[in-house]
Amino acid sequence: MDQELRTALGAPAASHLIVVTAADAETSLRRSETVAAYLQGWVDNGRLGGFDLAAHYLPSQHTQRERQAVLPLPEPLRANLDTAAAGLPFQTGLFEPFLAAVEAARTGPLLQPQDLSDTTLGLRVGSLLFQSSRGWSALVLLKDVHDPDSLAKGLVQQSYDGVYYLDIKAETNRLVAGFRDEMLLRLAGGAGLIVLVVWLGFKSWRLVLAALLPVALAINMDVIALLWLGERLSLFHLVSLLLVLGIGTNYGLFFSRPEPDPVMRQRTLYGLLACSGSTITVFGLLALSSLPVLKAIGQTVAIGIFSSLLLALVLSQPLAVKLNPPAGRIDPDAG
Repeated sequence: MDQELRTALGAPAASHLIVVTAADAETSLRRSETVAAYLQGWVDNGRLGGFDLAAHYLPSQHTQRERQAVLPLPEPLRANLDTAAAGLPFQTGLFEPFLAAVEAARTGPLLQPQDLSDTTLGLRVGSLLFQSSRGWSALVLLKDVHDPDSLAKGLVQQSYDGVYYLDIKAETNRLVAGFRDEMLLRLAGGAGLIVLVVWLGFKSWRLVLAALLPVALAINMDVIALLWLGERLSLFHLVSLLLVLGIGTNYGLFFSRPEPDPVMRQRTLYGLLACSGSTITVFGLLALSSLPVLKAIGQTVAIGIFSSLLLALVLSQPLAVKLNPPAGRIDPDAG
């Protein structure tokens, strides 16, 4: 939607930009003007749709002086106007305001950033030219970049000082990919620790399987359900799966090791159902949120907890009995 809106408005793409840094605003503006001259060649060749920068609205002091220097002096300009208007029905003195305006521009003070304060134009310049703890930065926003790699290499070959090409989308994808890989490692590490702790408690791989198979299946069902709902898995889904893994393991542990006392088991079951019901309700409400982050967390946890509880209730105890039958009982499926 952002791309469609920018295309309709003819606005630069937010993901491709050039950052020009310097110790002061004047130097950053001059450097950005140099970069603009280079980019104009790309526009003329059709390899770049256009660009926008603060110098379009607030030229550097150097450029303003150059423009003032090429404005003609009053007398030569008046003589040229008289020659051009000779024989034409213009009233005498008609161009006096024009002559006064040219002279005022030629000798007037240079435009400063503070002159644009409290104006709409000042807001635009402020978004493209700003000061930070490291100095001044001027942004050059690019539109319709057809070959970003070549553009980045070209800027490097020009050996500009303090000029950096930035593809925000690519950098963001790289950061997210790193976070995703780290989260997958943490998910695998957490699962491994859970298996180890459960094995230390049971000392039987069969009981470990009976306790953890339901939550493993529930996580798979959770992912399948999210994809079926049209969700694209993000870091928030992965973080939520860690919570599902931790809580779902509790259900498998409870149902795979039944309490000998029926009354105590019934009380524990009621408590477990109450806790799971409140968890599903709270995260189910989050799933209805319009905020993508809350919606991702709510959907993942609600679906995962419900699936874990249901599968643990159906599979854990039968698996525990079948894989680890009581002493003296013959397993009909053995051998």
